[in-house]
Order: sequence, then C-alpha cells, then structure tokens
Amino acid sequence: MAKQAKASPEHPWLDAYPSHVRWDEPIEAGTLIDLIDHACKTYPERPHLTFFGRTLRYRQTQHEIELAAAALQAFGIIPGDRIALMLPNCPASIIFYFAIAKCGAVIVNINPLLNQDQIEEQVRAAGAAHLITTNLRPLVNKVRALVDDGTIQRVVLCPLQDWMPLHTGLAFRLLRRADLVSSAEIPAPVFVTWKSLRGAGRYTAPRINPTDPAVLQFTGGTTGESRAAVLTHENIYINVIQCRRFIHNLREGQEAILVVLPLFHVFAMTALMCLGSYIGARLVLLPRLDIKTCAKVLRQFRVTMLVVVPSLVSALLPSLRKWTDHSLRVCVSGGAPLPEPLRQDFVRATGTPLVEGYGLTEAAPVVCVGPLEPGAGKPGSVGLPLPGTVVEVIDQQDRKTPMPIGEHGEICVTGRQVMQGYDNRQKDTAEVLRSGRLHTGDIGYMDEDGYIFIVDRLKQLIIVGGYNVYPRRVEDAFYRHPAVAECAVIGLPDRVRGEVVTAYVVRKQAMEVTATELKTFVAEHLTSYERPREVIFKDDLPKTLIGKSDHRTLKAQELERREMSHP
Repeated sequence: MAKQAKASPEHPWLDAYPSHVRWDEPIEAGTLIDLIDHACKTYPERPHLTFFGRTLRYRQTQHEIELAAAALQAFGIIPGDRIALMLPNCPASIIFYFAIAKCGAVIVNINPLLNQDQIEEQVRAAGAAHLITTNLRPLVNKVRALVDDGTIQRVVLCPLQDWMPLHTGLAFRLLRRADLVSSAEIPAPVFVTWKSLRGAGRYTAPRINPTDPAVLQFTGGTTGESRAAVLTHENIYINVIQCRRFIHNLREGQEAILVVLPLFHVFAMTALMCLGSYIGARLVLLPRLDIKTCAKVLRQFRVTMLVVVPSLVSALLPSLRKWTDHSLRVCVSGGAPLPEPLRQDFVRATGTPLVEGYGLTEAAPVVCVGPLEPGAGKPGSVGLPLPGTVVEVIDQQDRKTPMPIGEHGEICVTGRQVMQGYDNRQKDTAEVLRSGRLHTGDIGYMDEDGYIFIVDRLKQLIIVGGYNVYPRRVEDAFYRHPAVAECAVIGLPDRVRGEVVTAYVVRKQAMEVTATELKTFVAEHLTSYERPREVIFKDDLPKTLIGKSDHRTLKAQELERREMSHP
C-alpha cells in the first residue's frame, strides 16, 4: 500500500491514522446489488443467515433474493417505486431489503414498534404503495387503515415461523396462535403471503446507477420531527467500504456477528447487515432483545464481532464476566456516548478492546471510529474520520468559520456517504447541507492529533444563567460513581436562571446511594453552574429504539408530570 499522506491543518488526523489504512485511497462507486452479489459469489457455501437454529448459506440467500425480486416485479414494481419494509430482525428483512434494491425500487425502513399514527404518517410521507411485514396481529392491525383508504395497495406477509426449523416453527405457531393472523382474516389480493408468491414471475435486472436513491431512512428520534434522509446506493456502499478498510483486521469469510440491534435502524443496516454480508460473515439474527438469548448466542456461535450500543454493553457484562473462553475480536460501540468506566469494565471482562464510533442517519451513518490497534485511541474520543471523510469543527454562530484545535463548535462532515437530502423537504435540506458540508447539530472539538470528541447535541444544550451546560459532561461525572448504572441530564425551566440542571439516575442492582451523596460526588468534577439542582432516581429511563437515552421524551414526561402536580 502507498505511503500515508502527511497531516495538514485541514487533515490533522493523518499522522495518527492506522498504519494499515490509507485515508486518501480511492474507492470505486458501487450499489447495494454489487455488495450482495460480491458476497454471494465469493462465499456461496458459507453460512449467512442463522435464525432460531436454521441457517441459509450465501447461495441460498441469493436464490431467495432473486425469487423475491421476481415476485415484486410481477406486482409491477419498477425502478423508483417506494416499498415500506416493516419487519423485526429475521431472514425476510434482509432478503426483501436486497430484493427491493435489485428492482431499483426504494426501501422505506419502518420501525414496527411505532404506534399506528406514526406508521401511517411515515408511509404516507414516503409515498409507499406496497408494504412488507409479518403476520403478527399487532403489526397487521397497524396497517389496516392504510389498506382501507387505498394508500397501501398490497401487503406481503412474511411469517417468522417460515424461517425457523420445522419443530421450532410448529411450537411457535402453537404458542403464539392467538397473536398470528390467519389467511381467513385477511382479504386477498391485497394481503398475500410470501409462500404464495414464490416462483411468481421472472427477475429481469434493471439499470441501476450508484447515484440512484436506495433507502428512505427516517430520522428525528431525540431531536424532533421525523424526516426521511434520502440515501443513495453509493452512500451506503461507500460507507461499507470505508468501514471495511478502517476495521482492517476483519477476516473475510470467517467472522460471526450477533445481530440484535434492529436492522430497520441505519446503524445496524450498514454496520451489521451490509458490512457483515460484504465480508462473508455469519449473521445470527435475533428479532428482539433478550439478554439471556444474546449471551447464549455469543457462546454457541463463537461470535467474533460485536456491534453494540452502551446500554447493551452494560446488560451483557454480568454474563461476559463469567466466561474465560471469549471468541470476541472486534467490538464497536455506537449510537450513544460510551461512558469510559463502562468501556473499561468491558475490556476487563473480555480482554478485547471496545472502540467507540460516531455517525448519524444523514451520513449512512458512520463518520468516525476509534483505531483498533493495541494502545491506540484516546478515552472519550469517538475516533478518527473514516477514509475519504473530512470532519470539521465550525463556529456555531456564523456556521462557516473553522474553529481552532481544541475549541468547541458544530461538527460538520464531508464525504461520499453523506445523503442527497431530506425527501420533499427542501428547506430542511438547505439548513443542514451548506457549502458542501453536512451540519450535524452535534457540538464537539478536535484535538491536535485529529481525534474527534463529541460534547453534546446542539438541541440538548442547557443554558444556565447564560452559561452553556453540556448534558453529556454532567452525565460523565455521574458515571464515575460505582453505584450509577444509567444517567440522563436535562434542563428544566427556571424563572431566575432560565434553566436548571436536573439529573435522572438508575442505580446499579443491590447498590445504595443517596441524592445528596451523588451531588457531593459530582460537584468535584463540575463547575458551579453545571451542578444539578436535583437528582431523581428512576427504575428505568426512556430509550430510543437502539438504546439511546431519550432526553426529549424524558423532558416531555417531566414537564407533564410537574404541570399535573402544580396546575
């Protein structure tokens, strides 16, 4: 490999870059079809998708994808059509993801845990006329109104039991029969099952360009109204190659990956499904988070790569501490800030480094990852920019001027993984895509070696008497205390100071600590205006679908509670 370019004021991270990775090495454009075709051609006999003990090899996955693509074309699906994909983690979620892409249609990822109103809003906003889900009654009920008013013309049902071993599928049907919709309850031809479509039509490959839209990925989560980022084939393909090059110690055709993070979320979509498939890994799919099952899968399948969020790390630690024969090799945490004490606990329990990454939906999503070389990286940092990715820290006021090294500002990203824009939202697109940069809304800084540190969300900033308070900094102070399992900090209205800092804490099991003790403890690490006025204990904190603390929901709940108690 050619020699690494030298660091410059624009690219200060180059001197700290992993020796096996060249930041400026060109990447050819590609599509999702290129990605899955490469995998199935290179690793045809390797196990690909494992679900409740049944495994599809890569050649079998390829066959299923082409059958599904042919069935969709038989419906009249053409390039540019939008198809809603609303499934838990299961083989069908991956098969139809790539089948939709092979038709040149656009995947509209829908979270099945959303309520009916939210699902209807997203499906209508996306303009999807077809929807793929499973035969669980709660999910079918959520889409009936869309069928009744003609928004959805066809629903394809993919029963989970169809992908299980025979005895497991029979047991599932028996135990969950009250939750499963029977064929007699659903009107044909609007509702059809995947089994009834197998063999329908013949697949004809359309012309698909890397710059064509591939996925509509709704964003919003903790920051407000949901918007759909338009991610092209190139955006996702490039991000996969960027990750593959940076995580250079992945072994082609040999890794086993636990897939419990939801594939309808952009983080798991790219970092687990697409990257895992590209390198010929076995993907062990779990449709819901169950810690005992996760622990069993880790051991049974000798999982080597773990992509997690901090809440999952915390939940798995008791099991990980009991083992001495870990197979884990590559472990990456993303989706939310990783407290340093939690990272250290993981490393002590497994002997495996845990690096932090950073990304966002609008960047398909990965922007930075910590280097995996022994002894590399910096505590608290989300790492270095991926190959071909430029990260800048820009003045929050004028949104143009780069900030000096070490100074706080808005994190901005430039790279080929950055979205086209928001679907049908020109004003919102113009707000975040300025002068070729993606303005992330995250506050952070870059050190002299080019390492990126995220301080907080711009919209979660707390203003106390004119001073900026970053919730993450306060939360990090709480995580230093051994009795704190989780912490979320928000600002609540105050007549005198504008806002006051309020901390919500979940204590570790069997550990006692008082609010006064915690206030005294964190005071040593915080300035006077950062110190919380109140510490409130809770049994759990609201979370987003991938395990982030949901500050927006927490604040809304608290304001509503206070309004009801003081009408």
